[in-house]
Amino acid sequence: FKSEVFHMLRKKAIVLGMSGLVVAAGVVFLVKAAQADSDLSASDISKAKISLVKASELALKEAQSGKVVAIDIDDEGSSLRYDVTVLTDKAEKDYTIDANSGEVLRSSNEKLSSTDTEEKELAKASPKISLSELQTSLTKKYSGYKVVNVDLEYKGTKLVYDVELVSDSKEIKAVVDANTGKVTKEQTVSLNQDDDRHDEDHDED
Repeated sequence: FKSEVFHMLRKKAIVLGMSGLVVAAGVVFLVKAAQADSDLSASDISKAKISLVKASELALKEAQSGKVVAIDIDDEGSSLRYDVTVLTDKAEKDYTIDANSGEVLRSSNEKLSSTDTEEKELAKASPKISLSELQTSLTKKYSGYKVVNVDLEYKGTKLVYDVELVSDSKEIKAVVDANTGKVTKEQTVSLNQDDDRHDEDHDED
């Protein structure tokens, strides 16, 4: 169920971005950023034997073609798993991958219709910054943090990565230009503090 909600939110973000409603998309981002989304800490993620980049490679191998447009790590019971979405110009393919063994636990294949123009446009996108380069630069910039979620999407006409990173006490939500690697927006939220949360919101030109 959580995976389905995640992909519904991603599609909504794509529609908002592609329609040029930058202000509306910004509101959605800020409202979502008002609280920490991840239940995991950096220490939790460090237990995974399969990296985020390796999980994306395994999903692409299963899909045989396409582009990874969304990936996140989460826990299911006592196990860590990755949810990965691969887009082609004909289908959206979702995979759940065990973060320790690399086994594909679940998969689905949904054909795109003629009305899924945003997904088809995203499938054709060519970000200059790869997922591997993104993870390397962000973990270097944010020492002590681990990447927990990445979405590739359009905000207006700009191709960006929406990223979430966690340490053992805080979560950072960042928007990264997918062609330059520049962080254009970030917000820091304390983990597991619903009442006494401290937020830091920064925009970069």
